[in-house]
This record gives sequence, C-alpha cells and structure tokens, in this order.
Amino acid sequence: MGFKTSDKKIYDLMVEEGIAAKWKSEDVISLFSRFKKLGFRWNPATGKYDQFAASEVIQHTPWNHTRPDPRMKCSLDHSVLFNEYGIISTRCLNCWKVVVTPRTFSELLTLEKLQIQMDCPSKCGIEVRDYVPKFYGGYFYNVGPEAGLNRYKQVREAVSDVISPDVSVILKRGCTEYEYAKGTQWSITEDQLGIQHMIDLLVSINNGLMDQPNFVKSHVRRSWMLWAHMNGDFSYVEHNGGKKLFPDYKQYQDMSLEEIVESIKIKED
Repeated sequence: MGFKTSDKKIYDLMVEEGIAAKWKSEDVISLFSRFKKLGFRWNPATGKYDQFAASEVIQHTPWNHTRPDPRMKCSLDHSVLFNEYGIISTRCLNCWKVVVTPRTFSELLTLEKLQIQMDCPSKCGIEVRDYVPKFYGGYFYNVGPEAGLNRYKQVREAVSDVISPDVSVILKRGCTEYEYAKGTQWSITEDQLGIQHMIDLLVSINNGLMDQPNFVKSHVRRSWMLWAHMNGDFSYVEHNGGKKLFPDYKQYQDMSLEEIVESIKIKED
C-alpha cells in the first residue's frame, strides 16, 4: 500500500487553502505525530500529551545541572520545537548564556562547585557534540541581555578568582545550533507562534533533566573521568586516588631483542 508512506517532507509541501487550511490548523493529530517517537502519549486524565517515556530519571547525559529555572523549557523548545519543527520559540529568543570553557577535568570540578555556590540556573559537563571544539563546558542561563551581561561580569570575576583568568568566559545568545541554522537574527512567524501556542497548551513536558538526584550526578562524574582519560587529560588522577583508570602500555622500544624475547617468555612453574 503506497498511501501516505512517503517521506514526511513530501507532505510538508502540500498546498492547502480555503476550508482545507482551516482543517490543517485544527489537525492536532498530524501536528503531534512527531511526539510519539519522543515518548509522548495522549493522557485523557490531563487532556494533554504527557512525556511518559521520559518521566524516569535521565541517566545518559553529559551534564550535571544546578537549580532549574521554571521559565525555561529547554526539553520542549530545543528537542521538539526546533529539532522537529524548525521553530525558535519565544522563550529562546530571550535566552542568554554565559559560557565557561574549563581546560581540564580538575577545572571542570571546580566550576561545578562554583555553580552550586552561586545557586543559579546552570549546568556543566563534557562536550560530546562533534561541532563544538572543546572538551568541557559550563553554562549559566539568563533571561534577557541585561541579566546576561550582569551574570557575565559576576562569573568572569569568580572564574578568575577560583580557577584562572586564562579560562575563557563569554556571553552568547541561545543555543549554538540556532545560530548555525538561522544566523544571529532570529524571529518567529505568526504561523509558528500558533504552533507554539498549541504545543504549550496541549503538551506536558517533563523538565526532570534539570532535576538530578545526587546518585545520578555521581554517575555523570564517572563518565567525565573516563572522557578525561580518553582525551589524555590526566588531571583526573589526583581525584582517583593517584591512579589512572587503566594501566600504561608496556613499552619495548628501549630494550634489545634478547630482552624483549626474555620479557615475553611464559615462565614455567
């Protein structure tokens, strides 16, 4: 059967005018079809799409978060609105981030302590995105450019004091992916605004990603340590009882052939 089995992009090109345009605007089923693969299911009790599959503790993350901001809905705005619909939400239009780039595992741990002490919406961890040219990152979230500038001054001073004045601290707008895709001047159209309003009305997003119990944070830090080892950052050793996660290679280049042969010989009892 070939009916409606083509790539979704084909159907996005359909021209629907007149009464069909009205039907399209009311077609919640098609609008929310992408949510199913993300773990959302319609919940008759709440009258919303609930993210059941993501309600458990999120373990596979490179980030540890400090104090969520109820004004932000990053899981919805980035993972769904932008990734699935190409929309930069009204909340993202006013998001400003102070970005810190620790150079080592040890500096990352110090940054995490600083974020906890400052007790403001933030996260830090390892940078696994292959289009971001650094190993570690720390992010402080702010609403509006004025708040962003004020936080930048505060973080720049604190990082210089407790880590190093040589550690990079910058102020940027929104998510890196938005700037790559849309440049530096963002907007949301009336049609896109209508989609956002409908999603805001009918979707119950789980922002548990930013509310982590301590055992999850310990799990994440262990992944940081492995990442550091993988990238030759042995500053982690001082936090690992002075030991490397894995032993060094046995090296033979400074041995004679006879010594090599003797060293690899299996000794009989």
